[in-house]
Amino acid sequence: MPIPEDAQRLLLESDLVYMVGIKGTGMAALAEILTERGVTVTGSDIAETFYTDQLLKAAGVRYYEGFDAANVEANAGLLVYSAAYDPSSHPEIVRGRSLELPILSYTEALGVISRMQPSLGISGVHGKTTTTALVAVMVQALGLPGSVLAGSALPDVGGRATLVQGGDFFVAETCEYRRNFLSFSPGAIVVTNVEADHLDYFRDAADVSDAFVEYGRRLPHGGALIFCADDAGAVGVADRLRGERPDLEFIPYGTKAAGPYAVESVKKGSGEITFCLGDDLFSLHVSGGHNVMNAAAAVAAVEWILRSHPVPDARRLIISAVSAFHGTR
Repeated sequence: MPIPEDAQRLLLESDLVYMVGIKGTGMAALAEILTERGVTVTGSDIAETFYTDQLLKAAGVRYYEGFDAANVEANAGLLVYSAAYDPSSHPEIVRGRSLELPILSYTEALGVISRMQPSLGISGVHGKTTTTALVAVMVQALGLPGSVLAGSALPDVGGRATLVQGGDFFVAETCEYRRNFLSFSPGAIVVTNVEADHLDYFRDAADVSDAFVEYGRRLPHGGALIFCADDAGAVGVADRLRGERPDLEFIPYGTKAAGPYAVESVKKGSGEITFCLGDDLFSLHVSGGHNVMNAAAAVAAVEWILRSHPVPDARRLIISAVSAFHGTR
């Protein structure tokens, strides 16, 4: 289905946006963001209870339990559907088409939002949810005027999957499956790692890598690629893009990185992992050494945002936010 030319207006100015599969984590988070921006949202999902039921109800979103073509209201300005459902056969999406409603997939809707303000996409086969969550707690601690959308509930932002503090920038977890992240329009991209995964869709590891390179090509002139220097797949993507896009900024992080996001002096203690970025000591209280890399990625991402939104004593606030981080659902 072609994306409507006026998709941005439809997404933000429709009297009603109807969402098929509204209990999915990403869909519920999108509903939260739209509601925060003054849009009336409704929708439907299966009757089983999910943690997102509570999030949707807290946001004041009313929805149907169970799918039925009759649920779709003729006065809806836009229908958004979850990638979990086949748009050619799902009864509500078919009903929306018969009513000649404009229709977007979740990833297309996310892409529309990404084009409204400077945006940063967080990607990787593993680690993107935690990295996005760490970005959210830093953005919250710094009081930055932007929004963050993660793929899980975040205990540190009230159990929601989103943090909405303004519309000056947008950070979102973006997924490689079915090349969904190619709907997103980033000014910067984080790549945590790249390896063979989702082999029901991708042919092999090389096909996965090709998708990430294609995502990197979406960066504008002067855009930034923030990548893990400890991951061969992420390094491979960065190397390929360097050959094609000398206009991009490449920001490595990790124990094999040079520069401001070189991870050093990693020490594991009882319930704590400490590490250094430059002269600054960080402390994490979530398990797993891989979270040191996720934290370094998040610091690099947030400090890229801070170039346009400086905050006094920002590094101190970032260190405190990392130390207080409680992980994701």
